[in-house]
Order: sequence, then C-alpha cells, then structure tokens
Amino acid sequence: MRYYLGGKPLTRFDEALEKLMDAAKPIERKEKVALTECGYRVLAEDIVAPFDVPPFDRAAMDGYAVRAEDIAGASPENPIALKVIGQVLAGDEPPNAEVTDGTALK
Repeated sequence: MRYYLGGKPLTRFDEALEKLMDAAKPIERKEKVALTECGYRVLAEDIVAPFDVPPFDRAAMDGYAVRAEDIAGASPENPIALKVIGQVLAGDEPPNAEVTDGTALK
C-alpha cells in the first residue's frame, strides 16, 4: 500500500532509512580546542575519569526513601503521612535505621 501527501507518494520508512544510511559518512576530522570553547561539540573519543567524583554513592536528586506499598494509594486528594525516622546527607555513611511500614528517610 502506498501513502500519498499532496498527490506525491511517500517513501516507506525502511527505504528512507536505507537511503539515509547509504548517504551518511562518518566525520573523520578531529581538532583540539580549549575546554572553554567546546560547548555544542561532540567528543571524538570516550573520556574515562581515573576516580569517582564524588568518591561515594549519591542520589541524583534529593528526596525520601519510602516503601512503594506505603504510598501506592497516595494522590493529591488522598495524601499519605509517613513518619520520617532520619536524614541522610550527601557523603553520610548508610543509616542504621531501616525504612519499615509507615516510615521514611529524608
């Protein structure tokens, strides 16, 4: 089956992809630029840090550790209250407290 747009036949996806891949060529050139000038550029090769920064596990965002079953029915119309039993800051050792029924860690 052919599809048309404004009287012109449309190219099937697999045909278009094949044409695109046939026409695509890898970029061979490389250049060194100052770190302050490298915005909106693509690395020519992978860079691997010799050490972790920060040197400890951390979450990507702040939040609360909770049990999924404790908040399964939560909504703006049906808020669920949990008892906050502690706080863990970036770099802290893992807490001695355990998140149990009805509790949360900040």
